Amino acid sequence: MFDLIVSLVLEELGKEYIPENVRDRAMVRAIASTFNSDDSTQREVLAQLVARRGKRKATAIREAVLEAALSASSHADEGIRRHRVLAPLLAKILARDDAAMMLRFIPQKSRAYSLTPSKYGYRGGRSYYKPVGWIRYSIKHDDFDRYQDWCIAYHGTKSKNAAKILAEGLRSPTSKKDVAHGQAGGTGSTIYLSPCIEYAAHPVYSQLVELDDDHWAQLVLECRVRPESFRTQGNTLSEKHWHPSIPFDQYRSVGSNVEWLVERPDAVLVSGLMVRELGRRADADIYGPSARFVYQNDDRDPEYVWTMVRQFEMLCGTEKVREVADMAESMCKKRKR
Repeated sequence: MFDLIVSLVLEELGKEYIPENVRDRAMVRAIASTFNSDDSTQREVLAQLVARRGKRKATAIREAVLEAALSASSHADEGIRRHRVLAPLLAKILARDDAAMMLRFIPQKSRAYSLTPSKYGYRGGRSYYKPVGWIRYSIKHDDFDRYQDWCIAYHGTKSKNAAKILAEGLRSPTSKKDVAHGQAGGTGSTIYLSPCIEYAAHPVYSQLVELDDDHWAQLVLECRVRPESFRTQGNTLSEKHWHPSIPFDQYRSVGSNVEWLVERPDAVLVSGLMVRELGRRADADIYGPSARFVYQNDDRDPEYVWTMVRQFEMLCGTEKVREVADMAESMCKKRKR
């Protein structure tokens, strides 16, 4: 509370006497001190103060605070250290939305999932498989114990919508303009999820967001879903987006029900932000060798390339991708000589 009072005083009383950059630093400290706090009133007051600073200044403050919060998720492990590297890049994306000020993270629960497939048992009576090649930032909920036994599923979204959904949860569409990908099998107000992260991450649902030159990311939302609150159906992507004879991951066969249809928003809790890097800067040890094959040129956009690479990987296996990657690297080294 002391930091909040200091920030209020500097903002409201110190405008004529305190340099703006000093007030900015005080505000960042105040926000950071309450970022994972249970006191929502403090955080709402600070969010309002930030919004009053003007769009550019407010965005810069949100970036600084988000970077600090996301960086806190890094530990000694190599995969977890990647959280720190990604922090400023993700902060820039999420800070575009005012809702980012209401996000809270649990650093101890954030993790990187290794490339070894595994079944983690059951959640809510449904199988839960390791999301290999992804890293997670866990979102804090005061009453999370209520949802621990709910099913786990994923929701792909555009990066510009991520902060708002992470802060406020998934909402049913209320009009046609809210429907991004149609309502196949739905009622017009259906929320779509998938127990398969690779299906939710298809670029139709989770478009690549550029982080830097030859460097992209995909953002997918990890969700808890109330058991028996949804119905299931199979893949509704058209053949031009994914060949019907290829499975989406190593856990499920072709024809599996990869879509969960939910009608009630209160049956879904957004519990984490899943991130996968793609492009030449992606770490193959964390994301797999196929992640480094993504590129962009005049003929192909990175989303098309990634879809083709993923289908090749599912047809031929990761080892074949690794073999091709080694050959490509060897050829590049020869050219440099």
